[in-house]
Amino acid sequence: MSGSLGIVWLWSGAAGARIGRNLLPLLTGAVVAISPPAAMAQLDLLKDCQRYDHSERAIQACTELLRVLPDAAPIYNHRGIAYMQRGELARAIADYTVAIRLSPRDAWPHYNRGRALLEQNDFAGAIEDFTQALARRGDNALAYNGRAWGYYKLGKLDEAMHDVNRALAFDPHYAAAFDTRGHLYEALGKTDAAIADLRHALKLDPANPLAHITREALQRLGAKR
Repeated sequence: MSGSLGIVWLWSGAAGARIGRNLLPLLTGAVVAISPPAAMAQLDLLKDCQRYDHSERAIQACTELLRVLPDAAPIYNHRGIAYMQRGELARAIADYTVAIRLSPRDAWPHYNRGRALLEQNDFAGAIEDFTQALARRGDNALAYNGRAWGYYKLGKLDEAMHDVNRALAFDPHYAAAFDTRGHLYEALGKTDAAIADLRHALKLDPANPLAHITREALQRLGAKR
């Protein structure tokens, strides 16, 4: 099983939109001393920095903004997200690390760095970051599911099951968590439960980029269509 198996599920669907904060409040103080046209230009950059559909444009916009707001942790966080979308994990981790230093109480940079570490198969490091994210925001279903996947990859199935159930308690419609739990049930030899969860994951998010892996798991388990 590859290290990145199921990674997209970890932050897919509606829950996946909550991986960063709205950047617009950042300019409240920054634009006071500049002219309205300049302020509007910065607002346009903020909108582009938060784009999830065009990573290159987001990186360029975030980089421009950091020249004006060099201590803005959310901008580093969003640029890290854009680097992640391009598969540039080292750069993403570097930006998340700066965001953590600048805003140590913010859960999202820890969560996002945990995602990147999962991609690098650093499961212990990912678990630590997800734990830090949960210490800052205890209702974070994404962090519980991410940590569950890390535990699963390390063979710590009891810890993984606890966390994925917590994720589903906070978000009962979280497709990624059903997918994670389906893989856990498979590892525990609970075939019927695994099939039920994997099917529900597909029902909740049939367009997920890794849905084919879930379908392969169902075939492996002998599920009938």
